Amino acid sequence: MGQNGLLFHALGIFTSRDNVWTSPATVEQEGCGNRDFCYEPNAHLDNVVTVLSNGPYGIADALHHVNRSLVMYSCRSIDGYLLRPRLPLITLDFVFTDLVEQEVWAAHDDYGPYRWSYVVGVNLTESVVVTPKRLGSSHELVAWPVIPGTRVTQVVSSPFVLPKSEPLNLPYDVDSPSHTHYSTAPVLSNGMVLLGETGKWATMSFGRVVIFREEDDAIFLVIAGAPLETVEYSYMKDTAAAIDRVTHVFANHCPNRDAHGNAVCEVLLTCNVVNGCEFDDTQDAASKLAT
Repeated sequence: MGQNGLLFHALGIFTSRDNVWTSPATVEQEGCGNRDFCYEPNAHLDNVVTVLSNGPYGIADALHHVNRSLVMYSCRSIDGYLLRPRLPLITLDFVFTDLVEQEVWAAHDDYGPYRWSYVVGVNLTESVVVTPKRLGSSHELVAWPVIPGTRVTQVVSSPFVLPKSEPLNLPYDVDSPSHTHYSTAPVLSNGMVLLGETGKWATMSFGRVVIFREEDDAIFLVIAGAPLETVEYSYMKDTAAAIDRVTHVFANHCPNRDAHGNAVCEVLLTCNVVNGCEFDDTQDAASKLAT
C-alpha cells in the first residue's frame, strides 16, 4: 500500500496489511498473547487499507469481539465474498509531481470513461485539494466522507478538500496513525451521479458490478449478489438533487454459479433522469443485457 504499492501493483503483486482487529478503540480484547496493548486504536484505517489494497483480509479479533458492521463494509453480507476495487490502494501521482509532502492514497473502479475513487489520507498534517485530474479522471465528480455506521446525506463537488487528519482522541496513551477517508463518484453524461453501494469500502466494486453500459440517456448495470442478499444503491438525478436510494432483495434460488460453485444472483439496474434508478427483477432482464 502507499508508495510501496506503486511497485507491487506494477509487478502484479497485491500487498498485505497483515491481520486486523475490528473492535472499537475503547474495547479491550482478552487473551491477546504477548502483546502489551490489547486495544485497536484505529480499526477504520486498518480495515479499509487492508481491503482496498486487494491483499488477504484476515479478521483477528478475539472470540465475541468481531465488529460485524465494520466487517460488512468489505464484503457481500450473505456469503462473505470480498468486494474489492479493480485498481488497488496506492500513492497518487500528484504527491510526487506536485511535491505534496502528504500521504494521499487511492483505489479505483473504472467503467468505460468513468472512475469511482476511494481516497485515504494518512496522518495528514494539512488539508489537500483533490481534483478529478489528480485522481486520473476526466469527469466532474462529487465526494463524501466515509463514516462507518452512518448514511451519506450530502456530497461536495470537485475539486474537494481532503481535510487534515484529526487526532484520534483515545482514552489511553498510544501512538497511532489518524486518517481522512473520502469516496468519489463521477457525473455521468446524462447528468446523474451514481454513488453506488455507499455501505461498502468499494462502492462500485467489480465484484458487484458485472456489466456497465451507457446507451443514449440511460445507464444499465448488472448487479451480482448472493441468494437472499439485500443490496442498496444510492444516486442523484443531478449534482444539486437530493440523494435517493433503491433496494433489491435477491431470490432464494439463483441458477448461476461462480468458479467455486457458489450460487450467484444477478439483477438489472437501470438509471435515467426521468425515473431515477430502478431494479428490474423480471426473469432474464440481466441476461438479456449481456447479449
